[in-house]
Amino acid sequence: GNTTAYIVKEVSNGNLVDKQTFTSFEAAEKAMTTSSLVITQNDKIIKMTSGYVVTTNYVALNSETIKDQIAVAGNTEMEYLGSDATQVKVRLAGHTGYLKQADVTLIPSALVKGRSYYTNEYGEIKHTLYDYKTNKYSASYVYGKAPSFMKQGEKYFSWDGINFTNADGSSKGEAYNYYQFLPARAATQYTADELDQYIVGKLAEVESSGASIYKNATTKSKLLGLGSVLKEVEANSHINAMLILSLAQHESAYGMSDHAQNLNNLFGLYVYDTNPLNKKFDSVEANINELVEKFLQPNYITPGGRYTNGAVVGSKAIGFNVKYASDPFWGAKIAGHYYRAEKALGFKDANNPYKIALTTTAGLNVRADASTSQSPLFTFSKSNMPVIVTDTSSNGWYQIVSDKLNTEPGYISKDYIKFINTVK
Repeated sequence: GNTTAYIVKEVSNGNLVDKQTFTSFEAAEKAMTTSSLVITQNDKIIKMTSGYVVTTNYVALNSETIKDQIAVAGNTEMEYLGSDATQVKVRLAGHTGYLKQADVTLIPSALVKGRSYYTNEYGEIKHTLYDYKTNKYSASYVYGKAPSFMKQGEKYFSWDGINFTNADGSSKGEAYNYYQFLPARAATQYTADELDQYIVGKLAEVESSGASIYKNATTKSKLLGLGSVLKEVEANSHINAMLILSLAQHESAYGMSDHAQNLNNLFGLYVYDTNPLNKKFDSVEANINELVEKFLQPNYITPGGRYTNGAVVGSKAIGFNVKYASDPFWGAKIAGHYYRAEKALGFKDANNPYKIALTTTAGLNVRADASTSQSPLFTFSKSNMPVIVTDTSSNGWYQIVSDKLNTEPGYISKDYIKFINTVK
């Protein structure tokens, strides 16, 4: 047959039935007169009325929203906004952009076999992931407390990990996970000793799982005794010690990965799919300092940094996750490590929480005092930047923790800020 032909098919009882064949995409498009019709080429659906899109491999999405490239892992679900013969318009966590037909699979609503979902399991939020290569539910993780609107036994869906709907779209709720949207400049209330105590307990737990990677974790893990190093970094660099520990646990398989064991590299620094540069660090402490001084501080936290999209681990919508990793749920998974540490240690941070707000406009100036008399400390070029609000008593201004590395607070006009209810 003609492999370039465009075949209009009808979705009927879970099957695709041939209707008409066309030599041009435009002609096929005109024949799509009802919502049950799709266009295929070489047995691949390339246009539909409604459904969603899944990446078949790692892709770089050019986000029209932030005018930047976003790395997206394979098997990522996205909203379908439309398509032509060569590309598909998608939305991922609020970012709109285009991907090549060759890099995605289109799944019409009527052919959905499974889809990733969120549930409330005994008061905790659990995210269950669907694998489109095997058509099976493949993995799940818990990453915090469930928001109050989530009922047990019901499935919820979200494109951004913030806005949730149930299966028929009737019940909607907004939820910001505290650990996912807690700015990095926060300090944890746990001491170095408590962090060490947690690390020892956690390593005993993973070792007892019997997984070969965790064999002898209690004696060999590169996380052992890091409490004082992490608290020192927190004091000097103003980056939350528990956040760095959560990142290390996630990126180094609890200090047991090959990179951690052989190269003292807890964070996979300089290890890219395309260029596995095996840089050896003199110590784990040197590796943590490199993470802070070469990556987080200049590029991810300081306003105007190369990858700055908010100083939180976040999601593909806001934070480090926009650029740090292609896994769209990297930020939520880091949050899960923080949450489990809190659960083990008694929720000291959640019980004495920071007040978190988002900025509501781009180009927002942060001032050194509650006035416009001095030039700005810095400017947030993007909107939706998470900030810690420390005082609301100045007339018309809110005092915030500065995202720039300094101990003095900043001030933002209260007209450009909205408090968020965090789930903790």
